[in-house]
Amino acid sequence: MVATLETTLRLLHPFMPFITEEIWQKVPHVGDTIVLGPYPQPAAISVDDQALEGIMDEIITVITAIRTMRSELNISPAQKLHAGLKATVDMADLIRRHGENDILRLARLSTFQAGPDVIKPESAVSNLLSIGEVFVVPDGIDLEKERARLTKSFDEIQTELSRLDAKLKNPQFRAKAPRDIVIEHESRRSVLITQYQMLSKQLARLGGSPRS
Repeated sequence: MVATLETTLRLLHPFMPFITEEIWQKVPHVGDTIVLGPYPQPAAISVDDQALEGIMDEIITVITAIRTMRSELNISPAQKLHAGLKATVDMADLIRRHGENDILRLARLSTFQAGPDVIKPESAVSNLLSIGEVFVVPDGIDLEKERARLTKSFDEIQTELSRLDAKLKNPQFRAKAPRDIVIEHESRRSVLITQYQMLSKQLARLGGSPRS
């Protein structure tokens, strides 16, 4: 902590010369005045540090994917799940060594497996990532009921979207309706398209096929 404070004082000294000198004199230091001290230089980033940064990015991606699938399946955050990652031996080993505990904790899992030979159960819901296929096993979740719920929402959004499209494509509506109403309809259409795309992905993950 002292080393960090002393370095920070030298870093700030050109901008806050008097207060930094005053504080610097009261902490362990080398030299008579901060003015003559060397300005801090950035430390070189090792190859190992760069590699670990890349691995952490992949671990965050896995956690995000699992949490997204949990949300899409409407599974309570308190319920722990089983999840896995089908990936190469090297990548799976790195994920396990550097991120397994974080994945278990942050994705709220009871177990997590990673490797090329990991068996994905038939009931699993998966997502394809750049490093492999991550999946969760929604134990206790009625997938048929969930598909029916999503399909109903999908159909409702599709119906409303068709109605809005018909209005917005009608020249008479655009000519006679107040500008703020047209803008409101266009904004609502953008929201519906986003929801439409999201539900399509959710149904695809559950093995459903939304009607077009």
